[in-house]
Amino acid sequence: MSKIALVQANFTVGALAENSNKLLNSYKDCADKSDLVIYPELGILGYPPEDLLFSKNFIAQAIAKQEDIVKATLSQKAAILFGGIEEENGELYNVAIYASDGKTQQIIRKNSLPNYGVFDEKRFFAAAKEHQVIELNNLKYLVLVCEDLWQEDLMQKINGLDFQAVLVLNASPYTQGKLSKRIDLAKQFGVPVYYNNLVGGQDSLVFDGNSFVLDGKGKLVKLLAGFKEDVCVVEDLSGEVFLPEQLEENYQALMLGLKDYLHKNGAKSVILGLSGGADSALVAAIACDALGADKVNLVTMPSRFTSKESFSDADALIANLECVNFQEIEIEGMKDSFLTALEPSFAEKQEDLTEENLQARIRGVLLMALSNKFGHMVLATSNKSEAAMGYATLYGDMCGAYGLIKDVYKTEVYKLIEWRNKNVPSLSLNPVSNPIPENIIHKAPTAELRDDQKDSDSLPEYEVLDKIIYGLIEERKSVAELVVLGFAKDDVEKANRLLRISEYKRYQAAPGPKISELSFDKERRIPLTNYFENA
Repeated sequence: MSKIALVQANFTVGALAENSNKLLNSYKDCADKSDLVIYPELGILGYPPEDLLFSKNFIAQAIAKQEDIVKATLSQKAAILFGGIEEENGELYNVAIYASDGKTQQIIRKNSLPNYGVFDEKRFFAAAKEHQVIELNNLKYLVLVCEDLWQEDLMQKINGLDFQAVLVLNASPYTQGKLSKRIDLAKQFGVPVYYNNLVGGQDSLVFDGNSFVLDGKGKLVKLLAGFKEDVCVVEDLSGEVFLPEQLEENYQALMLGLKDYLHKNGAKSVILGLSGGADSALVAAIACDALGADKVNLVTMPSRFTSKESFSDADALIANLECVNFQEIEIEGMKDSFLTALEPSFAEKQEDLTEENLQARIRGVLLMALSNKFGHMVLATSNKSEAAMGYATLYGDMCGAYGLIKDVYKTEVYKLIEWRNKNVPSLSLNPVSNPIPENIIHKAPTAELRDDQKDSDSLPEYEVLDKIIYGLIEERKSVAELVVLGFAKDDVEKANRLLRISEYKRYQAAPGPKISELSFDKERRIPLTNYFENA
């Protein structure tokens, strides 16, 4: 049996020299210990390169770096199989490059180009028409590139091919439950499968790694680390491993999304407004875990509507997180100054949402001022339920460069908090125990923009609302279909109306890590101007 090294690498889109050096260094480290070293899909280009692929200069530089990698095999014992691109007759292909002895031995083109959800590969690539097998040490390996594995008719397409194992190069983004789906697909071959996946954050996508090996009976015998770089030289197919807990996977996906977005965009620290509520508490905890508490700046900005328990809850959270970078800025006087300036324009007008939103926008201005002065990246703290219903203030609490929990429903916010209070993430840089005060979990959600305000004053309870929103968004159900399922017609109609009229806010929201089946970033493309009511 051949010794196969899986290198689960974190490549940065467009960083061709940096990525190439990382690949070559790890290849040299693995070459003496293995017969074949495998890397993720598109390799040194990073994934997804998107419209960088329309740059002739980018393509030329990428191909030149690929040639350097091939030449590096001349002085090494092990062969290499890495993702890249190939250009022929004006067409561009997403490929796996098999090289040894300083030469390209075979180029395997991707057959199936995904063009759904977050994927848009048909915009850039041409597709192959046949699958290929490579040979190593008298064994034949079927080589697939990511989406090739997901085709329903794959077994028909490869019928007649002779192979003893399968190698899959992947850049498969994380969504909850995705790992078990990959494993189920890999079981269909009845031979060993080596599945190597990219790891790292790229804008709104998180690649979870979790590369794995199955034996010929479909048993999971190797599982590389989730959400960090890892290397495994597979010498035999013995052993058995088990899948990680789903809530931990979600939490660490958010951690990695934030960490890589910050570092890959050149920022060194973050800042966020701390309200004493669940959303900002979770964002603060994740940020401290991902970056270390010394890189996190917390700001409380109370008004006269801020309750005493919000003060005490925020103080307790800061203490529990051991976060030394915090400050308080009163906004009541600023609000009064704004209202005084606006008084002539607002004459004879009743108070309404305008005055409530003004408070949120003052807070946004303060956070942006601190960001500009000290270089902190602002984190928005709105969750998916609020974004769906428009219950977040544009240029106010939506203010930020990165929306860390924008793809997390409100009910999931509480689940993640409860999980974090009972566990310390394995990759945490702030391994404190039980960081989020119990009162934050149990008190009624409120924006505290007027006296005795609660979210439930104008929305169904989140346990009901989130199920309705999930039906409207992920399941794309109509109002009528949801009513048939037993939801109150008034609740569904209201949620559907708010979802429709809030689309313009979501268009202006910061990016954030995708963990759900259907996020508000690349996957949902609803026209801002449209009259369809989805009744």
